[in-house]
Amino acid sequence: MDEIIEALSCCAIFKGVDRKIIQNSISAAKYHIKQYDKNEFICIEDQFSDYIGIIIFGCVEIQKVFPSGNNV
Repeated sequence: MDEIIEALSCCAIFKGVDRKIIQNSISAAKYHIKQYDKNEFICIEDQFSDYIGIIIFGCVEIQKVFPSGNNV
């Protein structure tokens, strides 16, 4: 739990927030931790989502694919 709080304290949403408040927020919230494999899709454009995701460890690549086939 401490490493999660440490990672969240660096996140823009929790930047400058006391660690005790972060811990209380996590304790009060419904959440789950999910691990993704390399090259696995987390989400697809126009796909409905009822949650907010925060990357705790690792990194992601975001791509926008245009009808022409170009990626940004």
